[in-house]
Amino acid sequence: MGQKFYYKNAPFIEDEKLCKSPVEIISSKIKNTTYDSTALDKNKEKGKYIFLVSEFGFGKTTTLLELYHQCVNDKLIPIYIPATILSSNAFSGTSSISREIFKILFDDIDSEESDKIVRFSSESMSSLLQNERNIVLMFDGLDEHLQFYKIEGLRALFNSTSEFKVTSIFSFRKSYWEERFEDFKLALAKNKVDKDYIFLVEWSDCEISDYIELFITKNNESLKEPELSRLYHLKQLINDNLYGQYYGDIPKRPLFLEMIVRDVISGNLQQRNISELYLNYFLEKFDRDLLGQFEKFTPQRELPGFSIDFLKSVLIEIHENAARSCLKNESFGNGEEAIIENSIHEKDLRIRMPHFGLSNDIGKFISISVLTPISKRGNMNMKLKFVHKSFMEFFIAKIICKEIFSDTYNELGIMEFLTRYSYPQSILNFLTSCIESEIKNSGLESFKNLIGKKMINLNYRGSKIYQFLVEKFDIKPSFQPLLESISDLPF
Repeated sequence: MGQKFYYKNAPFIEDEKLCKSPVEIISSKIKNTTYDSTALDKNKEKGKYIFLVSEFGFGKTTTLLELYHQCVNDKLIPIYIPATILSSNAFSGTSSISREIFKILFDDIDSEESDKIVRFSSESMSSLLQNERNIVLMFDGLDEHLQFYKIEGLRALFNSTSEFKVTSIFSFRKSYWEERFEDFKLALAKNKVDKDYIFLVEWSDCEISDYIELFITKNNESLKEPELSRLYHLKQLINDNLYGQYYGDIPKRPLFLEMIVRDVISGNLQQRNISELYLNYFLEKFDRDLLGQFEKFTPQRELPGFSIDFLKSVLIEIHENAARSCLKNESFGNGEEAIIENSIHEKDLRIRMPHFGLSNDIGKFISISVLTPISKRGNMNMKLKFVHKSFMEFFIAKIICKEIFSDTYNELGIMEFLTRYSYPQSILNFLTSCIESEIKNSGLESFKNLIGKKMINLNYRGSKIYQFLVEKFDIKPSFQPLLESISDLPF
């Protein structure tokens, strides 16, 4: 399948300038801090903060882990810390965070002696962090820890680490940063540590093409001719800017680009449309989040003891409920334009939470979802959104498709209402591919008959969705009550 490698020329923005090679730049900042000997009073030396920010899937964790290896090569001591494994009381002071870091590093200490050892050794760890400069702390995913959705939590974090002379790196999603920008300013107001901000951005077509070419070069000897041919075909689609209809914006995110390249090599992409790709990569992300994407660094998530398949099915259902909550229409008029807003309230998700064993831990669910909080948590009703618009559109299309193939009535006695709205083309593209996936199982003629019967029985003259389906799938006029009154049609 080809060897994994890190693409060094990934794009990022610093000081409003577009740059490349984030690991190289961050590494140089660390070395400048570590080996700076210009300060006259060594007791007044401060450490450094580096904030690594990006949207979902742009490579924050991958960047940190590549930086980890670079630090080792540079004779530094990197400590990788997934924020989700930190306890809520880890930031009550310098000694508390030092103790937590020590426990992460040495989690296999004999329990009988652990308290005594941890107490003694965490004091030593605290002393090291306050006096040594060759240590690099990497806090990955602040946005996955509910402690940091409060200004008190952020202030505690920065107060706890402000006395360290080490470099501390904090990664989190861009949406989290934007929503909490004022909280960050206030939490950092009295903090004198030097700060740098690195924003990873989506990849251009040129960078995607360059990545594929580099992958081919590194794996040329192991790739067979059909595999090379498929990769070059993908590269040509990128160069011709034609990949959108097949992959959407997936390739612009390195998390998914690596998956696409792998599937292109195996030939699997020839059997999948865009909705199947999104569902497959959504579930693969779940596997990585749940089981630990990087076994050496990332602990397995602690979730209820259900089967993985069951957890996946409920995860999908919760996201479908979230997508339904993004539709803000209050009436069911045929042809009415769908009012779509990428925002969901925590209470809307809790309808299905008990089945997932997460009714009291919304944070645990967020850590394995494609939803991210966008407001402070007050009265147990935090506001969330899909991390990217395309995932919201995919799940909206998915629930429309389920409604089309369903024979059940809802609580209002109406068989369908999602199909009564008019949707943007981006959702219709996902819907088309969702329906095509269903047709693979049921057959095209069976689908046409289903649509014809529904249109007759429900008299959907004004349904934009059914008009769209008639045109898209060439459903015969004999099945259309769009031209006649329902009373004139035979049953």
